Amino acid sequence: HPKNHVSFKDQGGDWPPHCIQDTPGALFHPDLELPESAIVISKGVRFDKDQNSAFDDTGLGDQLKKMEIKRIITGGLALDVCVRQSVLDATEQGFSVYLIRNATAPVTKEDGDTTLARIKEAGGTIINDPASASASAGPEICTKAPEFAEHARLSDDDDTCDDGRTGKV
Repeated sequence: HPKNHVSFKDQGGDWPPHCIQDTPGALFHPDLELPESAIVISKGVRFDKDQNSAFDDTGLGDQLKKMEIKRIITGGLALDVCVRQSVLDATEQGFSVYLIRNATAPVTKEDGDTTLARIKEAGGTIINDPASASASAGPEICTKAPEFAEHARLSDDDDTCDDGRTGKV
């Protein structure tokens, strides 16, 4: 977020300052291994509004469709805010969405329970481990890396992942 983002309490928003641009709080964890082919989509960068969804004014949906990606496996924070909205927007755009339950946490338990029910109603699938999404999807899943960047391509017939690793299931 920009330093004085509209979502911060000091600006009239609901949240304490977090993930501020150009600070350690906005950095990826140092142990995260991203393949060279990873595309980083930033949200919450607008000054005039919050962007709870990764699909809100980021071009993510169009980019994924252009890349012929049809399945999204996700986790993150917070389950009952940004993750919820991203998953709901992804299902609305026609993606098959798997939420890794043990890779997310809600702000409140009650809102987390409501969110899980809403995600199921919208057609999302709740899983505990990304391998279960890969196993149920058949041979088109390329399990790329621990950052849960698994995806299925409509036209990817080779046996190696795009980042050079093997992992065709």
